[in-house]
Amino acid sequence: GKDECKVENQYGTHTSEINIEVLPPPVTQQKLKDFDVKRGQEVTITVTANGSPLPSCKWFHGDKQLQAKANRIIMTDDGPTHILKLLDVEFTDAGSYKAVVESLTSTTELISQVIVRDVTDESSVPVEVRVSEGGSCTLECQAPGTPLPEVIWIKDGQQIKASDNFVFESSADGVHRLIIK
Repeated sequence: GKDECKVENQYGTHTSEINIEVLPPPVTQQKLKDFDVKRGQEVTITVTANGSPLPSCKWFHGDKQLQAKANRIIMTDDGPTHILKLLDVEFTDAGSYKAVVESLTSTTELISQVIVRDVTDESSVPVEVRVSEGGSCTLECQAPGTPLPEVIWIKDGQQIKASDNFVFESSADGVHRLIIK
């Protein structure tokens, strides 16, 4: 609306009009979607924020502000819609993504969690092992992944079952062992 400022003293009066524009607070969605994807897939995080003027949006992975990268990270703004696309996701893309929506009157932070799952290509298996007849040996396979993959040991086309002669061990860091007694 319009208001006036009136100044008076013994020498006269001066009046100025003041136009006050009350800006509505931005309307931002309350929650972002979380993602649980396989390595190599695409993640699209969308924020809708209305206001006058339209709010801006900055994207963060953890505490690091994201920058667009060809064929990996695409950020677009189309009116009230702000989109972050992660292409060909890797394990390093997992974590917390934050959209910081700023207007003239307020700042809103929205969080999306991204989980990336798959078996890594970093598995290793021994090629050849020699052992004396009647002796024991331990075969080790490194196969990390999220979630930790199940390792199946096979001999002559048949799955090896746990027994007194075959003992299986697995650790949280992806190391799997077959102990042959």
